[in-house]
Amino acid sequence: MTCKQLVERLYDFIQGELEEELSRHMQEHLDCCSHCVTYVKTYQITIHLSRRLSESPVPDQLLQRLREVLKKAENES
Repeated sequence: MTCKQLVERLYDFIQGELEEELSRHMQEHLDCCSHCVTYVKTYQITIHLSRRLSESPVPDQLLQRLREVLKKAENES
């Protein structure tokens, strides 16, 4: 397994939603790749912190800007 393959399946791995063999391959990769271990830990911390954020409404100015960007992208395609 490559680092890229691990990253592509990371969410399902963390959620425990992968088939056993694939999960084992990912764990084997993590056992020997310190870069991916760091990436996974950072990813888990990000998920944990984002779940603690309070929900607040999106400011009107941001909504307007998003609509403009989406409309421009739609017109360009």
